[in-house]
Amino acid sequence: MGARCADVYFQELNITGMWAERKQTGGFHFLADTADCKGHSTRMSFETLDLKVVHGCTLQDVHYINFYVQHLSTIRMTIGGLLGEDDRAAETIPSPDCSHHISFHSYLGAESDVASFAEANMA
Repeated sequence: MGARCADVYFQELNITGMWAERKQTGGFHFLADTADCKGHSTRMSFETLDLKVVHGCTLQDVHYINFYVQHLSTIRMTIGGLLGEDDRAAETIPSPDCSHHISFHSYLGAESDVASFAEANMA
């Protein structure tokens, strides 16, 4: 998102697992585009872990989610998901909308067989 696809924002946050299920069936789900731009926040605790989820917007009206976790080092459990031990490969690949292709062609004329060609793919 953003200029030149250089900005990265969380658009969706899912909090699932045993501790989340104890508080709410199905866990907690947050979508960036469902909140206003006034910095609405939600606080919750899971055992010894404290979590704060904040909705915000950029000056260009891009909605995003920030989240803050406290006391993560106190738990002795595996953390999954994008910021945990799960695979992040799909999230590191730019979308096709962010890929740019440039081609340069040069031909010196009919008397010459000299031509040049350059091509670049940028993500």
